[in-house]
Amino acid sequence: MTALFSDLTGYTRLTKKLDPEEVKAITSRIFDGVRNVINKYEGFIERFEGDGFLALFGVPKAHEDDTIRAIRAAFEIHGLVDALSPKFKSKVGRDLSMHSGINTGLAVTADANPAKGTYGITGDAINVAARLSDLATSGMILVGSETHRAAQRHFTFRPYKAKDQPFPVYQLIAERTVESGASHKIQVFSEMVGRDQELARLESQIHKAIKGKGSVVNIFGEPGIGKSRLLAELRKKDIIKQVTLLEGRSISIGENLSYHPIIDLFKHWFQITEDDTTAVASDKLEMAVRRVCGDDADDVFPFVATLMGMKLSGRHTKRVENIEGEALEKLIFKNVRQLLIRSAELIPIVIVMEDLHWADITSLELIEPLFRLTLTHSIVFINLFRPGYWKTDDCKVETLPQWLPEIDFVELPMKPLDKQAAEILVNNIMQVEGMRHSIKQQIVDRTGGNPYFIEEVVRALIDDKAIVRTNAGLRVTERIDSAVIPPTINDVLMARIDRLDEGTRELVKIASVIGRRFFDRIIKDVTDSIENVDDRLTYLKDVQIIRDRIRMQELEYLFKHALAQEVVYASTLIEQRKELHLKVAQSIERLFSERLHEFFGTLAFHYSKAGAIEKAEEYMMKAGDEALRSSASSEAL
Repeated sequence: MTALFSDLTGYTRLTKKLDPEEVKAITSRIFDGVRNVINKYEGFIERFEGDGFLALFGVPKAHEDDTIRAIRAAFEIHGLVDALSPKFKSKVGRDLSMHSGINTGLAVTADANPAKGTYGITGDAINVAARLSDLATSGMILVGSETHRAAQRHFTFRPYKAKDQPFPVYQLIAERTVESGASHKIQVFSEMVGRDQELARLESQIHKAIKGKGSVVNIFGEPGIGKSRLLAELRKKDIIKQVTLLEGRSISIGENLSYHPIIDLFKHWFQITEDDTTAVASDKLEMAVRRVCGDDADDVFPFVATLMGMKLSGRHTKRVENIEGEALEKLIFKNVRQLLIRSAELIPIVIVMEDLHWADITSLELIEPLFRLTLTHSIVFINLFRPGYWKTDDCKVETLPQWLPEIDFVELPMKPLDKQAAEILVNNIMQVEGMRHSIKQQIVDRTGGNPYFIEEVVRALIDDKAIVRTNAGLRVTERIDSAVIPPTINDVLMARIDRLDEGTRELVKIASVIGRRFFDRIIKDVTDSIENVDDRLTYLKDVQIIRDRIRMQELEYLFKHALAQEVVYASTLIEQRKELHLKVAQSIERLFSERLHEFFGTLAFHYSKAGAIEKAEEYMMKAGDEALRSSASSEAL
């Protein structure tokens, strides 16, 4: 998790100068704003303490960008207090400001009691965040090394030196664009690998639209599997010059932001930027609508502008006057539909909705009926999303063929790269002197063919100085064997696990203790207290966390990524791990008593991890004897 400690600068002076009621009025106003900001980024306020607070990101639910959320929340809170400061300056006698510390790491929930508003979080990660807040001066945000590492591609930092500072500290400077600051880094890049068929299918659907036949394409797959990269390659194709490409993207906090992907699409379409004033943005929108809709623009523009949150004036205000609720929603839908129809009559449209799994319900309710336009107009909808995010009563995008069978519907499930394609990708991005084939193979095996995971592992090797640049090119250093899982992958995987219900999450934890591979009989024996295990295992297969196969005449499951098993295992408390290792060992002895010789090494491992030293030694000796029988002397040793 990421902890944000933030304090009001000069609080002691405030309490000495003002009446306690006045102090409370000021801090209450500030902390009301703090609550809104923390809620916006789906953090949790662990406690308020006089002049400050502790907020947690990643508890109770992990997100893949918790570190980024914490930093953005800190920025907004500092800005909030700066904006409020002039109102209180005459009373306080000085400007008000915050100073904050942010740190990322593992922590333990002690006496978790969310009903009372606390998770009882303890650990060094929390202590370091508090220390960083103490080190920070007025208006300053300081972060620890893990926070810096996870966020350095999104924000600019500079090293911060203070007296008696026992660990690396970085001062947050500003948010950066993706491009800025990247030139000095070793770049990780490869041509797209293993997606030629999917790309050809997308081109085919667009070609149909040019000839007058619309369609809906669902591209879905786990995080990092290459959905956005596939779209990036599509943009480069010549066929895109023959259509209008409209793109909208949901964001990870978008479930609470009405119409966000639709607004994003319109802003890109009409070239409205964040720097535009309200008047300029409104003018751009009106001109574009008029260009597309002609004489109907006066009807269409007010409702599209209302959807985008723009303030209307003059005759446009009268057009929406006294219309609200369901009637307003219907008119917004009608006019968005009209805008798309008129545009498609001029030139075929390709509408891309990225990260649709994060979209708000209002956006989905607007988008879904628009799919019918593909029956009569040259429009292609391309929806990119992750599986397993929606309940069927919340959204129909995943079940499109059932509720709208007459449309031309294409499903493009994005699978992990096969071993050959994954090896090509690793070779493309790791043309490094001295890189052993075994290390490349380990990267392929652990990442399970996920392109993003492969790239992040390589980036981590670079960040850890396991790969360095020399005059002759890139080369490997002695650190190559001690590199750890990148925190970015950890966050992605934990976010997926935390989306599971409690019973399924517990099942995954137990499976991680058994290992990357686990037999059906063993998992069911060890998880005897969890209901509907078969259904839960089926669901885990559906959302691509595990897969199954037959091995040794037994049904066996595998974590799709070794990294997933490692991350879940690391998140399990040590004492719970020991208990589970013991249960697993005892289960193997009981269930496979007639062929126990096949499991001597496995039993030695589990008893060792359980702290049962005598049993571990017994099975180590048996495993050694068994290895000698097959002349495997090194294994025997």
